[in-house]
Amino acid sequence: MYINKFLKVCATLLGCIYIGSMVIQPLCIGGFDNLMKTWREWQTFNAGMIAIFAAIISAYIALHLDKSARQREAVKISESRQNERQKLRAEKQARDEQREREFIAARPFLPASLTLIHEYVELISKDLLRLYAVIKADDENDLRRYVADIKFKNMPSGYQGVFKECITLSTPDVSKHLAYILVHLQVFSSRVESLDPQHLDKRNLGEMLVDSIRFLFKIDSMFDFAREGLPIKDIHRTVDNYYSRINRLLDYQIRIERGENKQIDKFIDSAARRD
Repeated sequence: MYINKFLKVCATLLGCIYIGSMVIQPLCIGGFDNLMKTWREWQTFNAGMIAIFAAIISAYIALHLDKSARQREAVKISESRQNERQKLRAEKQARDEQREREFIAARPFLPASLTLIHEYVELISKDLLRLYAVIKADDENDLRRYVADIKFKNMPSGYQGVFKECITLSTPDVSKHLAYILVHLQVFSSRVESLDPQHLDKRNLGEMLVDSIRFLFKIDSMFDFAREGLPIKDIHRTVDNYYSRINRLLDYQIRIERGENKQIDKFIDSAARRD
């Protein structure tokens, strides 16, 4: 760009000086005859000036052509990049649409899998509530029987494939919720397996009971999405919601009232604040 400007300035200055000294001045001093005389006397100089002008014009044309070529190349590169971006967007859109179709096909199996997990956790919750009542009554025989009943209940199977496919195909937010259920189920099941009637910790039992209720709430929040594709909503559960759900486990045959057990009150308050 600067070379083009330099050539233009040089050509303009030389042209003005040359025309002034070789055309205008001779015409003004002696007319046309003086002009012809001047040209004859300065033939060699004129030939050199013509060569200089020709070189400047050639250089300018070459630079202009080179600039045009670079501009055309830049346009081609820009168009190529734009086409590549459009192609990538189209491919991504196609992949997203395919993944969405596959997820729509996989989602109908999710409610059954959630139900399996929900039933298992609810059964364990009922046994944990019975254990809580047995510890209160200090009945060692019932204590061993209920612990055995809990361990006899095997963790459900057949849900892993559905969860894996849905986690792979769903959005990050849905995948996070589904992964939480899987991870929490493993932790919950491990804690159940570790129960020992000889070394039952009342505090640990109360924490497990409240945690099982919170887990049930989390599973409940997934059913509207699994059945109808509605957004997942983590509904805030109050302290009263927890006590009500605990007492409904065995149709109010065994009740836990607020203020009855300070440890369970503490666990429920903590769980309610996290929701």
